[in-house]
Amino acid sequence: MDKALIVYWLEHKKAKTYTIIVDTYFNELHKLGVSRFREWVAKELGVSVNLINFSSLNSAYYRFKKQNSKPKSSPYTALKSDGLKWE
Repeated sequence: MDKALIVYWLEHKKAKTYTIIVDTYFNELHKLGVSRFREWVAKELGVSVNLINFSSLNSAYYRFKKQNSKPKSSPYTALKSDGLKWE
């Protein structure tokens, strides 16, 4: 992802910016944790740490982890949730 574009989105408070940051730098975020990652990504993008909202970054991180940990549904689980049985 282009760093200049991410900086522009941060400065203009565009929607989904933190989701894109988390998706782009997930390995680094997972390794450092949210607080240290915030400082690291600010240096990486050349912006002030204050421009990166901790709460938004944290929410995007946990949302990303939750979405990627969901097991794939199968036809059996779909039928089971409706109370139907395999015949």
